[in-house]
Amino acid sequence: MKTQFHFTTRLFHSVNTKVKATAAILLIFVSHLSFSQSNTLSAGLWNTGSNWSAGVPTGSTNANVNHIMTINTNISVSSGDFIINKSVTDLAGGTAYNLSVSGTGGDQGNFDVYATSLFEGTCSVNSNGTLTVRNGDTLTVGPSVFANNSTVVVEAGGTLIINGDLTNNNNSTGISINGTLIINGNFSGGNGSAVTGTGTMLTNGSLVTTGSGSVFGSTGDCNTGPCSGNNLCVTNTINAPQTICAGLAPTGLTGNTLIGYIYKWQLSTSSSSTGFSDITGAITQNYAPPILYTTTWYRRIATTVGCTAASTAVMITVNPSQWIGGTSTDWNILANWCGNIPNSLTNVLIPSGTTFLPVITGAISMNDLTISPSATFTKMATGTVNVYGNFVNNGIYTDNGIYTDAGSVVFTGAALQNISGITTFNNLTINNAHGVSISSTVRVNGILTLTLGNLATNGNLSQNLSNGAIAGTGTGTTTGNIRFFKTIWGDRYHYLSSPLSVNTVADWNDNVTMKFGPYYNLYTYNETVPDSNAKVGWTTVTSNATALQSMKGYALYFPRYTYTSLLDVSGTYTHGATYLNNTLTNTVSTTPVSKPASDGWNLVGNPYPSTIDWLAASG
Repeated sequence: MKTQFHFTTRLFHSVNTKVKATAAILLIFVSHLSFSQSNTLSAGLWNTGSNWSAGVPTGSTNANVNHIMTINTNISVSSGDFIINKSVTDLAGGTAYNLSVSGTGGDQGNFDVYATSLFEGTCSVNSNGTLTVRNGDTLTVGPSVFANNSTVVVEAGGTLIINGDLTNNNNSTGISINGTLIINGNFSGGNGSAVTGTGTMLTNGSLVTTGSGSVFGSTGDCNTGPCSGNNLCVTNTINAPQTICAGLAPTGLTGNTLIGYIYKWQLSTSSSSTGFSDITGAITQNYAPPILYTTTWYRRIATTVGCTAASTAVMITVNPSQWIGGTSTDWNILANWCGNIPNSLTNVLIPSGTTFLPVITGAISMNDLTISPSATFTKMATGTVNVYGNFVNNGIYTDNGIYTDAGSVVFTGAALQNISGITTFNNLTINNAHGVSISSTVRVNGILTLTLGNLATNGNLSQNLSNGAIAGTGTGTTTGNIRFFKTIWGDRYHYLSSPLSVNTVADWNDNVTMKFGPYYNLYTYNETVPDSNAKVGWTTVTSNATALQSMKGYALYFPRYTYTSLLDVSGTYTHGATYLNNTLTNTVSTTPVSKPASDGWNLVGNPYPSTIDWLAASG
């Protein structure tokens, strides 16, 4: 609402009767002001009345956008305040809607952007209208005209992007850029117009002013884009873009000589127009960048009295450290790499078609590891692969380790990591407090160690229990289903239990046919059955619906006509759960004396997803 409206309202409600009459006169005097306000009630289409507390706002309405809205109409603000607290955007691929902000009479229309928003149509700020883009937010519009004493403000940290030309007419002090103005087109400033502020102004096309029109205090022109509004008072240039491999230092950057200017170099890892920060100690004409691991933009700021000029940013493109395999399969030979031998900061690409492909026999580290289609990456039994970023297998990953080896693939990053591509690991270790997510089919044949953090399986993980297991150590966790499977020999009984608490006998019945009478093949043991012969305690399981209990053992006969069977169960697994912490005791029974109950024998299941080798057991 307007300042005058708040003023008269306070008078009307807070003073005595005599003053109330005066307030009434004042209210009549300002009766042309907007009294209505409409707030969003829910996300949805802008032009749907039920999404607003008082209907779709008109140009004279005060509107508060507190939900994400989709623009399906032109928006025109004439005397109201439109406060954009949540994003408003055009329908993707639909009609390009326009934004217009102006004033009516002595009133001022305001469009205040506190959330990233997009209009694909034109933008007009005219006749005392005000457009503001706040710190940390971005407004994107189409071709734009700012005219007739309108006000456009981009705060420090804010960004205004214009996809098209911008014309600035008759705004002597009306455009203030303390953040970033990006014009994907040409800029034209009329006589007497001005762009002020301490921010950045960039164009793809020309940047031209007429007469006394100025940009950041300069009346100079840039007739061929790209142009910088910060570079009009003097020509400030640095040399060309480069492409290097990760782990190398680019060629030094050189700038033209400017007499009487102070230099300051800046860098950004975001883009050529945003995210720049000063480089400590970089205050000379030229600059030698250090070893780089990510694409980086550099620019030079030159300053003297009355003139500050920013050069066009130069991009140093950093490709992943690429294996070239020109000498051998040895990871640690420099000649096998474009760039230096990788470390934990390096993104690594393994391409196909090289003379040699890597074979890992020791400990190595990298950030991201990407294996290209048809490329191979081989880890030997003694190899350990420390991954600090993402693992992307589009080729062939071969793991020649066995479960007794110390060699493992270890995920140990400082942010959430992802495993993608069909892969079989022998030993896999999760050691990342931020977690690891599996987005493709992954199988672990050996030991899965949950040292730290959550492993989100997304139903994509299979754990082989024939020689493998989930290690009982570590404080890590899992979410999502895990498939546990084991190959079992036929023509004998096997003692089994389920590592999952959600399974029933039916989950085994799909692997080996259960028999429920008159002959049975699945038993539990009950010590309370009275008999002097311990064998009498075997009790049949009579239904597929019987729940498989953790810590409870089962004896299952696998038929002789099946040489081997693949037994599997799937479900969620709780790592580190305590299943039993008391002592199993024998309660002596004396009735009848010849057949005592509670004989003391118990068939206890292994609650952990692993095989027990009784010949190897100790302690």
